[in-house]
Amino acid sequence: MAKARTRHAAWLIRPLGLAGSQRELGVAATCCLILGGVLVIEILTPNDVVGSVAVLPVIAAMWMLSPRVAGAVGLVAATAFWLVVAFEEKNRTTILLLGGVSFVIALMVRVYATRLNAILASAGRRVAAPMLAALPVPLPVESLTRRELEIAGLASRGFTAAEIGGQLHISERTVESHLGNAYAKLAIHSRSALRQLID
Repeated sequence: MAKARTRHAAWLIRPLGLAGSQRELGVAATCCLILGGVLVIEILTPNDVVGSVAVLPVIAAMWMLSPRVAGAVGLVAATAFWLVVAFEEKNRTTILLLGGVSFVIALMVRVYATRLNAILASAGRRVAAPMLAALPVPLPVESLTRRELEIAGLASRGFTAAEIGGQLHISERTVESHLGNAYAKLAIHSRSALRQLID
């Protein structure tokens, strides 16, 4: 179960996760190509509203990309939208409604991604990132709560209860309580045994 969670985590993209990366422009270009393809199909099939598919690459761009690059994809999407409105007279009302809803959804995704990114970034400033790196979780450790696992991982790396408490903004006594619970659940009595289970 833990291995499945770790394997699937590789496919999860953090909000604004590609911002500034080498892949950002490639993803943006792919989104623009998809939008161009939807535009061509929409114009070639005037009786069908294919434009609803265009919201997918726009949402992807709003979630993953930096503000400037996401804005460029949004500009391409808006241009494609107005071209479709200009070419399709019969479905104009439907297209305008669809475009309005798509715009609202894309805006909501962008706001959510930006705020969530800010929350994750501020959490990263409070807790040192290397200390809370992803831990390999063997099967017996699955019985631990998230907090117990977090504290056990830090303890297995040699941090004292006071250091762990300082990093996690909890008291030393709370750290020792969580560590005691972890020891009981894992049926161990020492940090060396904990190190063998966690590492």
